[in-house]
Amino acid sequence: WFYNQTQGFNYSLQIYNATFKNVSADFFFGDGSKLTNLPSGVSYWKATATTLYNDTAGVNVGIGLANPSNKLDVNGTINFTGIQRQLGFYQNSSGFVGIGTANPQQKLEVAGNINVSGNGNNVTLGGGAIYWDDVNSRLVIKVS
Repeated sequence: WFYNQTQGFNYSLQIYNATFKNVSADFFFGDGSKLTNLPSGVSYWKATATTLYNDTAGVNVGIGLANPSNKLDVNGTINFTGIQRQLGFYQNSSGFVGIGTANPQQKLEVAGNINVSGNGNNVTLGGGAIYWDDVNSRLVIKVS
């Protein structure tokens, strides 16, 4: 900032590199926010020695997006390496869905135990069916 006897501290020196679009300074007056032309308090990022993070409520992060609508929105391919993953839900190119299997051979294939709850009471298997008969309080298995 430069001091003007008539108007006070209202002139600034702006440094801009049109090629690299970077500004660096080892010495400045004030909070340094004018170096980037952002008001103070705009940076939502925090850093430790090993982590860069955003913990500001209501702020979304976009990778490849200018206006993310979720906490993290990614437009493009994601690659994870060096992490331990367990298989959960998988959908192959044929539209078959696997739970606990990466190679489903049917529309839905589950590797493991199934727990079903709720109001549904009918399962159709091929030409037959398995269902609960509420009137007679019994399990009915029909085979075609």
